[in-house]
Amino acid sequence: MNGDPIAAWEDRQLQLVSDAPSEAADANPLAVTEAERDRDQSEAMPQGRGDVARMTEVLVYDYERAAAALGISTSFLRKQVMAGRIMHSKLGRSVRFTRAHLDAYLAATEQPVVSRRHRRRL
Repeated sequence: MNGDPIAAWEDRQLQLVSDAPSEAADANPLAVTEAERDRDQSEAMPQGRGDVARMTEVLVYDYERAAAALGISTSFLRKQVMAGRIMHSKLGRSVRFTRAHLDAYLAATEQPVVSRRHRRRL
């Protein structure tokens, strides 16, 4: 398929629900036959490894991934956590970051643009 496989699968599910027989009051409107389910799964399943990587979104980051996403070293990130400058979550003894944590850190460290002419000399 050329389009988004997830959108195609959702469209197919909506079509199956709308085509479900309405005369059976106790029938499950979301029920699909095994052949339909297999066909839908084969349509929606990614064909290559790159497709899987695009479909999976990272929900939490460890030190290495968070540092890579921010473009800083892991040691600098650890120092920022210890200084309390970046929000994080503790899962047991592990420190994890969400995208919101990283975005908040970037927003807090933004600097205004100052032209060279107006820069103060020290």
